[in-house]
Amino acid sequence: MHKPLVTGSGLLLAISIVHDLDHARQGRPLPGALSAIGAIGLISAVASLAFALRGNRFAPLVAAYAGLSSVGGLVLIHLVPHWSGWFSDPYSAAHVDALSWSILFAMMAAGAYLGVAALRAVRSAPSYR
Repeated sequence: MHKPLVTGSGLLLAISIVHDLDHARQGRPLPGALSAIGAIGLISAVASLAFALRGNRFAPLVAAYAGLSSVGGLVLIHLVPHWSGWFSDPYSAAHVDALSWSILFAMMAAGAYLGVAALRAVRSAPSYR
């Protein structure tokens, strides 16, 4: 078991659930593509936690994907102004409240923490060099 990966994966999973619940609280319907992307993010966080808890040798790679893709996805979906009909839900245009912004940045921080922890684990593991 790699403690930073377990911690980061658990945080990302928990905040992902809170983010999804916040979308429901906002009362704004999301395009199906965004719901699918959210589901993929949730599944990758679950997989990252499962791999980390089992001490699987691929745990750092799964965690790097989960963490870094969540940060990149959140930036493209919620921070970049409208750029694609299916993959864009800019919070600035939706006029969401401070709670939604806080949850978004907490999720990005959790993803960044997990991504950095995973890259450190990859770098320190002799089998990944």
